[in-house]
Amino acid sequence: MRRPRARGTGGPEADEGVASPTYAQRLLTDDVKQLTDRLGPRQDAVGVTLSQARDALTRCAEEVCGEIAFRFLLHGFEAFGSPVPRELYGRLERFGERFGYGPIVVDRLHHWVE
Repeated sequence: MRRPRARGTGGPEADEGVASPTYAQRLLTDDVKQLTDRLGPRQDAVGVTLSQARDALTRCAEEVCGEIAFRFLLHGFEAFGSPVPRELYGRLERFGERFGYGPIVVDRLHHWVE
């Protein structure tokens, strides 16, 4: 006997016309991985190199969750003091919106905007 799947999980199937949030977030994984290349250190982060941070963010996006990797990426910009051009800041805001975040999540990087 086949058990019914929980609502909002799994593949691209929609539940009553609403796309699965899990599937929608998986679609953003490659975009989040590309953003890791935008980390550029102005300062050393404690206990981790830039290469290690990028590898960990990529692995997190692929194996865990793109949304969590995005949140860690925001921490990475702060930890490395990475410059954030205005176009990148706007892109990060749009990503945050796609993950359902309010403006305060990305606003933490506002002081790094060039």
